[in-house]
Amino acid sequence: LHKPDELTIINFTETDPSKLTDLVLTESSKLSSLDSHPLKKRGTTIIILSLPIPTITDTFTSYMSYISSSLETLPPFTSSSIQLAAFHPSFTFSDADVDDVTNYVNRSPYPMLHLLREEEVGRAVEEWEEKGKGNIWENNYDVLRSFSSVSDLEDVALTGHVPQLIKEMLKKRSS
Repeated sequence: LHKPDELTIINFTETDPSKLTDLVLTESSKLSSLDSHPLKKRGTTIIILSLPIPTITDTFTSYMSYISSSLETLPPFTSSSIQLAAFHPSFTFSDADVDDVTNYVNRSPYPMLHLLREEEVGRAVEEWEEKGKGNIWENNYDVLRSFSSVSDLEDVALTGHVPQLIKEMLKKRSS
């Protein structure tokens, strides 16, 4: 899927991490080229890794390690114009327990990489805070922490039934 100046979604099916690194660099360069039109153009890229289920965790971890070491000295990552966020079905923050519901901030049904323009992230954070809604990340964590357990959170994900407490919290934040 590609919507010019908005969103590109790429289904990555290769098993060679160097090809993923090349793809990340190519897509990052495209996003960086939008910097000369900061208010007129928006762009984000999502790369979904279609990996066999038994190898998802190990392969994704290897990919991320390879990509991180390959990209850390290359523009646009050294100029901080592009942010790379990783999402994964078993994502766990380094300082969190595996069962901590806040890990769901970066969990997704499939492993994926999200490339964002730093300028857009900054603008979104400013707009959110100017509306008096506080810190986006803390709000996300608070919503997740409002669930009594991971199984409650998973029930909502599977059934679509959102508890009244969460509905009230989300309604208050959107006003």
